[in-house]
Formats: sequence, C-alpha cells, structure tokens
Amino acid sequence: MEKASPFVPAEIHIHTVADEGGNLGILSIRTTEGILDIALDCHAADAIVSAIGSIRPKLDASEKESPAGNRARRPSGGRSDQRIRLS
Repeated sequence: MEKASPFVPAEIHIHTVADEGGNLGILSIRTTEGILDIALDCHAADAIVSAIGSIRPKLDASEKESPAGNRARRPSGGRSDQRIRLS
C-alpha cells in the first residue's frame, strides 16, 4: 500500500463558535486537495500545540539553512477570527 502525499496548506482560517457544550475553535485549512475543517475543544487544541512544539525546533533549524525568501509568513495578533495565507 502506497503512502498518500501530504496535503500542502495554502491558507488557514481560524475562528470560534459556541454550542450547547461550550466554545469550539474551528481550524479551516485550504489545501492542495480542498478544504479541511477541524473543530477543536481545549484538549484537542492543547494536543495540536504540543505536537507543533515538538517539531518546531526541526522547522526552525531548516529555516536557518534556507534562503529568507522561502519562509512562510507568520501569523500576528490575537484576534478570534484570523486568516493566514501561506506562501
């Protein structure tokens, strides 16, 4: 069985919604294969932050080795609704 190619994110939207169970974060990622929407509670969000934190040192090291023009733009601000376009 062949391993599928990873989706390449092109744009990320984030916002929050409330339902009867409380607040949820919605992570909407436009990829090369379409839109992927993920609903996150606090536990799921913490798990994703932890996972990103574990790979971040490797990403930072590879950025130092690549030309500055190849870096993705970083999100800024703490708005509850945000769109992040990746280059």
